[in-house]
Amino acid sequence: MSQIPFSRGLAGRDIKKRVASNLGAPYAHRFHNSLWTYRVGQLTTSNVRRLKDTAIDVNLQGGGGGDPDTNAPVKSDLQPHALHKFAHEADYSLLIAVPKSSDHVRNAAECAKGSFMVGHTDPQIFHWFKQLSSLPPRGILSGPLETLRGDLAAEAWETTFARHPTIHTIAQEMWEKRESKTAAEAVHIAQREKEEDEKRMRRMSHSDWRGKFRERERNPTAAEDEEKPVYVIKPETFALLRLRPDVRLWMNVAGQTQRVWEPALAAPDPLCRCSHRFIRMLNLARQKLVPSLNMNFSLKLTNAFIFEIDQGGLWALGTQENFKDRNGTVKEEWSELRLEFGKNQQITNEQEMEWWVRGLTKLGAPEVSQSDSSIDDAGLNPEDFDYRHI
Repeated sequence: MSQIPFSRGLAGRDIKKRVASNLGAPYAHRFHNSLWTYRVGQLTTSNVRRLKDTAIDVNLQGGGGGDPDTNAPVKSDLQPHALHKFAHEADYSLLIAVPKSSDHVRNAAECAKGSFMVGHTDPQIFHWFKQLSSLPPRGILSGPLETLRGDLAAEAWETTFARHPTIHTIAQEMWEKRESKTAAEAVHIAQREKEEDEKRMRRMSHSDWRGKFRERERNPTAAEDEEKPVYVIKPETFALLRLRPDVRLWMNVAGQTQRVWEPALAAPDPLCRCSHRFIRMLNLARQKLVPSLNMNFSLKLTNAFIFEIDQGGLWALGTQENFKDRNGTVKEEWSELRLEFGKNQQITNEQEMEWWVRGLTKLGAPEVSQSDSSIDDAGLNPEDFDYRHI
């Protein structure tokens, strides 16, 4: 395991913690696994006309009065993506769903070039990486963008984005901002809300107190539920962009970039859709995770956390020894660890992974597998996570 230290920080000070990464690791498989695991990525497009007039500000200046993205020549934000294999095509296609009101659609029409970065969006893991003066590993793709139309767009929408969780959030925001709501629909909805308010007032002011309490005690139906968000997903309000990657890069935890060549986009890993749940289960009790890893993998870790799972094993970041220098400063040697499930052993479904996690935690930490009692901890603010026992 080679050591790649971070020598100096942004402010010119010595960084007390350094992270090492495995050179020669199967980064191509990890690159494709990240594309399938994460449902959103950072799309970057450029406005050629605005680039000629406006320079890109590389200085990080805070406290501005206006929105910095209003006149920016480069648009970069998180957008939902999916991978789909069209008929009569050998490889998967990377599809990105963008609202038609976004600047990305206009930028792609003028300059059909873009880049897409996929990596961790979990705030707690991101916070842990930042404490180590590092960033989570991520995949970067760049190449020409193509806007899908007709049957290709309809097929891609029905098979991938119709059940995409992020699409529902974006559609609700567009509906509430009246970006996807027509004038006739707005009038009809206002009339319906007025009629429902009148019915509710008449029901609550009814003279029959038995009927009033009976109506109040019963649970509202799906049509009467006021807390349920009401929105309509309209496929015609989204533009589907297909990115044909010319360059595929994998950046590891030490900031080293490695080129990914073949295949263009690989088949999905069997655990790509459920790995988030098991990562959260293992990391929720880190004080129990470390002795479990030490006992099951014959390690001598003092601290560790899991950040990636595939069918062959786990990727963890851990430190095995802490030592003091001449000034008495404790330095932690953090390294990227590959923990295999076993020799030539692969886990191919969620149920097997569930039993493996329970088997791992049975020796060192039986509390970790009881994830239902720790669901509230998963949504904590990163600053409050270390004090969740108080």
